Amino acid sequence: MRGLKTSDIFNFSKLVKKMELKEDMRKVLSEIQEGNATRVGLDLIMLVLENLSNAEREFYLFISAIVDKTPEEVGELPLEEIIEICTTIFKDPNFASFFKFAAK
Repeated sequence: MRGLKTSDIFNFSKLVKKMELKEDMRKVLSEIQEGNATRVGLDLIMLVLENLSNAEREFYLFISAIVDKTPEEVGELPLEEIIEICTTIFKDPNFASFFKFAAK
């Protein structure tokens, strides 16, 4: 699995748009203050998870580019592996920038 790079923002942006999260993300991101970044991060993750069914294909496309698999292969991965991949992505220092960009 590789780290996030600039080209991933396009797939991520499509994912956020399809889930119709832009306004919700803006609201959550506006609540960032010193010391509550972890809570805000968890709120963002929950927003994505709650709305993921609206963008299944876009989710597979986003993940597939990062793990070098086809979207169909990503859909067949064991749940534990998807959770591990998502956790790694969420911990990537560039991930917060992805959310901020997608919320604009």
